[in-house]
Amino acid sequence: METCWGFPKPRALKRKVSPLFFAIQVLWLFQQENNGRLPQSDNEEDMAAMFRLRDERLRTAQVDPTFVEDDLLRTLVSTASAEIAPVCAILGGFLAQDILKTLSGKDAPLLNYFLYNGLEGTGLVHHIQKTIV
Repeated sequence: METCWGFPKPRALKRKVSPLFFAIQVLWLFQQENNGRLPQSDNEEDMAAMFRLRDERLRTAQVDPTFVEDDLLRTLVSTASAEIAPVCAILGGFLAQDILKTLSGKDAPLLNYFLYNGLEGTGLVHHIQKTIV
């Protein structure tokens, strides 16, 4: 979570990483502040805290604050506790494939993050290295 991106233009950054990557980090930060509780989309205080955490996280990562839109955070919050069977099947398939790769030694396993965007039906593997200062 500590990677600094150096304020690239949002369009250039989208080629490297999905806005969902940062949105999930914001969700984790909210849970850390609230003893593991998920935010509620109908609770204005929770949503204000999510927007505040987003702004802080993006500032720390040196990313333009408009990169993670309000609508993406609202959608993430409203669906965070849902377990949708087709999505679970897709992620389970990737996990099984990765386990077989690791055990067979034929291919390298996924590095870092696989983010599946159910709204767009896309999945991306993000290799994100920690910045060494």
